Amino acid sequence: MKLLPYDTFEVVVPEPLPQVREKLNKFVGAQSFWSIFSSEEERPFSGKVEEKAFKISRTIHYRNSFIPILHGAFEYHTTGTRISVTMRMHISVIVFLLIWIGAAIFFALPFTTVTFCTEIGQAGVMVGAVLLMTYAGFWYEAKKSKKAFLEIFSKTENNYSPAHRR
Repeated sequence: MKLLPYDTFEVVVPEPLPQVREKLNKFVGAQSFWSIFSSEEERPFSGKVEEKAFKISRTIHYRNSFIPILHGAFEYHTTGTRISVTMRMHISVIVFLLIWIGAAIFFALPFTTVTFCTEIGQAGVMVGAVLLMTYAGFWYEAKKSKKAFLEIFSKTENNYSPAHRR
């Protein structure tokens, strides 16, 4: 089991890299605080698409701090273009979670000799609740993000292959 949730996958598209980048760019809007106030047509993703890589997240109309950010890279492939994607949480959310879990364990340790079961139980509840919230929030959005991303290249759905890189 992964301590922090993330997922990786790859898709091979039979189109050349510049065409794939342009296709993805059509579905990605600019990411800024002010974009929520603009009248620009909404796109399913927001973020940046660069020459060889991208960093995007799904556009949602509610708050979910655990929404996955898709970090991807374009590579030339013998049959077209390979897109390698890693979905993970924002780094500030990961840091907050590590501080939260560390604090729960740190504050429970001095009391373990006096009231072992009570303090370990309370620390377990604090750690368990935050992990449950994290996993539920991330995987709920990861499933939707992956589906929306693969729909952009739906002609090549049969070329989808999960990456089992660790």
